[in-house]
Amino acid sequence: MDEEEIISRIRRRGAVGNFVPTPHADAAMKERFISAAEVRQALANAEILELYPGYVWGPCCLIVGVTQQGRYIHVVCTTAGTLWLVTVYEPVPPRWITPKQRG
Repeated sequence: MDEEEIISRIRRRGAVGNFVPTPHADAAMKERFISAAEVRQALANAEILELYPGYVWGPCCLIVGVTQQGRYIHVVCTTAGTLWLVTVYEPVPPRWITPKQRG
């Protein structure tokens, strides 16, 4: 699967809420006050920042998307099979200079 196919699949599934948060992602969402609706919105307009073909969960990627309120959200998710959300967070300094640029 190429990058365009991967992001199309993530956007389609994300837009309709067809994803499963891991326990870690679920806890991260609660801790950071990120709702499932915000994750859906971010996945619907996602861009791939990094690909992780050898990740422990199987092939994954880091995406960035924006909610309707303008909140940037990062999601690490699987790229094949079930759309598992590995972790979810807001990209903030010092790790991130901008939502798309690492610190």
